[in-house]
Amino acid sequence: MKINKVLIIIAIILAGLQVFVSNKYNTNSSNIAKLEVQIKDARDENERLETKIASESSIMIINSKAESMGFSVHPPFYYLGQPLPVALSNSSPNLK
Repeated sequence: MKINKVLIIIAIILAGLQVFVSNKYNTNSSNIAKLEVQIKDARDENERLETKIASESSIMIINSKAESMGFSVHPPFYYLGQPLPVALSNSSPNLK
């Protein structure tokens, strides 16, 4: 009889332990599922931002932003009207 009572107590303890472990496992599983969703959202956001960076850095966008800031594609050229004096000219006696 005494052994039967001990076995029944052990069985009840093990059943309670199984319920506790199962509950803990389910809680951890739901936390893991939430974390996986957050990881997926972060990856999607990174992909969206990479696409935005690529589009913002395209040549056409940079060109239009530069024009709106006052830069021009073909800047005007300025020429000097008269030639500037040269340090050594053909009339120098040391060159002949």
